Amino acid sequence: MMFGFGKKAAIRQRAIQEVRVLRHFCEGQRQVDAAAFWSDPYLVGFAHGVVGAITSPLTGTRLSETAKARIWLEAVQVNGGDIAAIGGFMARHAEDEAFQRGMAQGIDVRLLEFGAIPSQGYTEDIRWAVERGPIVQEEIVALDQRPIDEKAAASIALMTRYLQRHLHDAI
Repeated sequence: MMFGFGKKAAIRQRAIQEVRVLRHFCEGQRQVDAAAFWSDPYLVGFAHGVVGAITSPLTGTRLSETAKARIWLEAVQVNGGDIAAIGGFMARHAEDEAFQRGMAQGIDVRLLEFGAIPSQGYTEDIRWAVERGPIVQEEIVALDQRPIDEKAAASIALMTRYLQRHLHDAI
């Protein structure tokens, strides 16, 4: 299913990596394996929201709906999901509150990184993440020895907060 070079390929790789990070985070927090991840409406919604934001025009690249769908399906497949089953799963859960909340929060995480949420639109969680951004930035630089900007650090803080809350509530 792989395709394209240049910007499309970079977006595809980013989508795969973002879903991989989500899966690994969930595995580390609560031993959520691939089957559990891909059967949780909130987590599927969150992953779909993140990938949707990455494939949006905000990235500077206009992708066809077909290209967006291919990128989503490849991110699912590479990260242990069943691409034959994911469409039906999403159709069954599209109206679920958990799926909708996950998708909205996944989008928020990336919009925060892109600087696309005006400060007057900040929720309490987004304000918290923006305030925490410089601390997360210092922690990441100290661990990885590579620079990361405050917006990216704030989006990591927001993602962590949302996912930890969901995984805690799912106990």
